[in-house]
Amino acid sequence: MRSVDREGGRGATSLDEAMQRSREPLSLRQAPRCLAKTRRGTLCQAPATPKGRCRMHGGAPGSGGPKGPRNGMWKHGQYSQDMIEQRREVRRIIKAAKDALDAF
Repeated sequence: MRSVDREGGRGATSLDEAMQRSREPLSLRQAPRCLAKTRRGTLCQAPATPKGRCRMHGGAPGSGGPKGPRNGMWKHGQYSQDMIEQRREVRRIIKAAKDALDAF
């Protein structure tokens, strides 16, 4: 229910009325929000995707750089997932060898 102020204008509406008049579907109004910090310094109020951010702040599928040598920042691969896993395997082998030598 709207109130009329002394000048004859319309007063503020209740939050429930504003929500009912919104053009967004109910599911979008109840969706979790992105909450990324915008350039203005406020929090983004766009609906978040399952990734936790909205489509404008990194929630779109395929957002982010390509993996591996296709990425422009690729230097040598020392910190790539393949190399990290390979170093872990080498450490496991060394530990197993040390344990076997200590057993003698």
